[in-house]
Parts: sequence; C-alpha cells; structure tokens
Amino acid sequence: MPREVNGQTGQTLLDAMRAVFPDAEAPCGGAGRCGRCRVQVQGGAVPPDSPPSILSPVGEEEARLLGADRVNAGWRLSCLARFERNGSVHVDRPERAFFLPQANQTAQPELDSRDGLCAAVDIGTTTISCAFADAVTGRIVARTAAANRQRSYGPDVISRIENGVRDPETLAAMRNLVRGQVAGMLEGLRAGLGGARPAQVHICGNTTMMHLWEGASLEGLARMPFRPAFLGSRETELAADGGENYRCRLLPGISAFVGADITAGILARHLLADTGKPELLVDIGTNGEIVLAADRGLTATATAAGPAFEGAAISCGIPAVNGAVDGVTWKEGKFAFTTLGNFPPAGFCGSGLLDLLACLRQAGILDENGGLTIEPEADGIRAFQLPLDPPLKFTQSDVRQLQLAKGAIAAGIRILCRRAGVALADIGRVHLAGSFGSSMSSESAITVGLIPPELAGRIEVAGNSALAGALLTACDPDALEQCARIADGTRVIDLSREEGFQDAFVEAMLFPPLSSSG
Repeated sequence: MPREVNGQTGQTLLDAMRAVFPDAEAPCGGAGRCGRCRVQVQGGAVPPDSPPSILSPVGEEEARLLGADRVNAGWRLSCLARFERNGSVHVDRPERAFFLPQANQTAQPELDSRDGLCAAVDIGTTTISCAFADAVTGRIVARTAAANRQRSYGPDVISRIENGVRDPETLAAMRNLVRGQVAGMLEGLRAGLGGARPAQVHICGNTTMMHLWEGASLEGLARMPFRPAFLGSRETELAADGGENYRCRLLPGISAFVGADITAGILARHLLADTGKPELLVDIGTNGEIVLAADRGLTATATAAGPAFEGAAISCGIPAVNGAVDGVTWKEGKFAFTTLGNFPPAGFCGSGLLDLLACLRQAGILDENGGLTIEPEADGIRAFQLPLDPPLKFTQSDVRQLQLAKGAIAAGIRILCRRAGVALADIGRVHLAGSFGSSMSSESAITVGLIPPELAGRIEVAGNSALAGALLTACDPDALEQCARIADGTRVIDLSREEGFQDAFVEAMLFPPLSSSG
C-alpha cells in the first residue's frame, strides 16, 4: 500500500524513506550499483506553480538498472532519485516476507519460581535472532528472528563501517535501529509468555555489530591495524517502551573481525573439549569466520566472503524470503527447484545459488575455471537461462562473484590448518554455522569447493551456534567466565599477511574435478 514520504531539497528518496520504512532495502548501501532499492512512485505534492515532477529525472544508469517497462510504470531507484524541492511523494515498494522457518515459537513455560527466564540475542549482519529459555533447564520456550534493519545502510560490515565513519548521524541511526528492533522483538516474546521478564539479556554478534549496538566509534575498524574501541564483556541497558529497561550483557569478542558470536559458537560446540581429533568451526555469512581447535589450542581467522551468498551482487539473487529458490537438483538432464514457503520463484538465495553452481558443474555447463560453456547473447554477455516461470538468468558475472566468496572461505580453511600444522585429513569434524552455513547442502559445498573435498563426510550442521552459546552464558554464570577465557586464549591470524594465502585463494577459486566431488 502506498505511503507518503516527505523529503527535502537534495535528499535522496532512500534517505527520506527511512523515516517511514526503517527496513528500506539498499543492498549496495545506496551506491547505485545493485538496482534492489526500487520503489514505485505515485505523484508528488508540490506547490501549484512548480514543475510537475518533484524528483530528479531518471538518469542513464538508473534507466539501465530498472529497464524501460519499469521506468514507464513510475518505478525509481530510491538511492538515485533526489528531491529537487521540498515536498512529498507516495511510495509503494515490493513486499517481501522474510522466511524464517520455525523462527516464531512460543509456549506457556513451566518455570522455576526462583530463577525464571534467561534470554539471548544474536545480532547478525543479516539476521537478528532472540530466544527465551528456562533458566533452570535451559529449554527454549520462545524464539523469534527478523531481518536486521541496518541492511538499509549496506549488506555487509564494511559498508556499514564506511557509512558510520563518514557520518555520525548515520552511526546514531544504525544504533537506534538495532536497539529499537531488539526491544520490539523482546517485548513480542514477553507478550507471548504472559509478560514474563528475563533478569538479563545476553547479546552476541560480530565486532562491528557490537560497536553499532553501543554506538561506539568505528574508526578503529575502518583501517589497519584494526583496533576496536572495545572487545571485552560489558553491561548495558536497553530501553523498553512503557516499561522497565532490560539489563544486557555483551559477550566478549576475540578480534576486530572475529567477534563475540564466534566466542559463543566455540562454547556451544564444545570446541574446548578434548575430542582426540582437531575440529573446525566454519561460520559462513556475509563474513567467513573459521576456528581450528587442536592440541595447541584455538586458532581463528576471518575472511571477507562478501554478501554474494546472501543474494547480494547476484543478478538473480535475493535474500531468504518467501519465493526464494533454496534448492536445486539436476537429474537425468533436467533441473528441479524448491522455493521457500512454496511460493512462485522470485530469485535465488544463498543455498539455492550454491546448489545451482553444483548442478551447472554436473551438467557440464560450468567448466573447472568457472566459465559458462554456452554461447554469449547478442550483447556479448554469457548467461544461463533458468527454466523457471518467470525466467531468470544466471550470468558469467554472477559466477565470478560466487567464486570470489567460495574461494575466500576455502583458502582460509587451508591456510589456517597449514599455519597450525594440521592436515585436512586429520580433521575429525567440521561444524557449519551461520544463517547460510546452516541451510546449505554439504554435498554442493564439496562439489563447488567451498569446503575442501578432503573434508567430505565429516560435516555437521551447527545451526545458530552463536545464539545457543549466548543462551548458555545467560543460564550459567560459569559459562560466561569460560567465554572470557575463550576470547583471551584464542590466537588470531591475519590471512592478508600469511605467505601463500593469495596463491591458495586463486587456486580455491577453481572448481574441483567432478571425479573428486562429494
């Protein structure tokens, strides 16, 4: 339904929309590159003697990204359209329901009268998850998840850091967005539990998300040597509308790019226990964090996987919303697809993109170097036409974006293990965590080389290990102390300074021979 948006001279439509739509989509951070912030504009309220259009004319790049049909129908890219004078327009935007299977669960709990509830929040770059648990048993009694509204300021931590450093008001806006969103989620869970209130909320997230929660300076995260404003655990408060503030505890982080969510994940997956064999925790989201637990202790690293596996920077990519293709198979010369919510296909989310790569490899449409083995179209672009209704295209450029992402993760795993003197063949288990890591097919991950083929058969889906670990600390004070030991005792390596990483990265961008795929 169209809503009125008021703007001032020179202001982008995207900036003006944020007052009305806090979760306005801008995957490229408003840089005018992705074409995803499109909205339909219906007229504008302007003074009687003014020209009829209140917004700037459609430029060449905007027209290219939108297409002639959308331009003629009144569509604009909100990051490129600017108000040429003060006034208002009515904006309609495509609605997408964020797909969160079994994310909203509530039940009237049987709680110990002395201890009641404990609560945890995992602030992911893409998704925020909250859960309440019985403080005695640790049993989850209510949970919810939602798309992080900060995505309006960019799809990844790098773009949000850049925006926050450039403009203090943007930093404050991102802080207010995440705090308001989490408060609303907690209040919603409380309402479903008859108003029961946790004594304290334990919060984890990557280091950038923790800084945005606090509104702390991002300067140290913007440039080398990457010194965060804080990493240790700290107490804070969260205002709640019309009620008592929530007492919050932030979990400790490990480094600038290995955050408190990884600390919590290590705790949840018991990586400190002596299992006899080395283990890996691989958390794949907009960033890739990798932890190796071996007899020499914990070693961690982070690699910039980018937002490709979140659907950003991919021509047919979308987030995990209803209608996103989440699974692809190729059998007997035919492709088959599944979509989230069983809605008509609207695009591909991360798990679907991974499957698509694997199927194109198996079908012989994608070679070992990542080249599409089809003739280019009239405009010179190689694109595979997907047999869907409506049809979707997967381009050579899309393949390259995904190669960069999967190459960074695979190379990070190899270099981390090499640095620690651990052979991939000696790894006992690989814990796949993160929103994307928990939904992807391990077979497809091996086929395309996202996970080195040597690790086939040892992969376990870890789910949201960050939220699980935060809940453990909320229910058990000793677990919080253990988190502090994890954060202090984990050795971090900087891949950019590691000899051989660039060569490993280039090699990992290749696709494994089909004979060695799992």
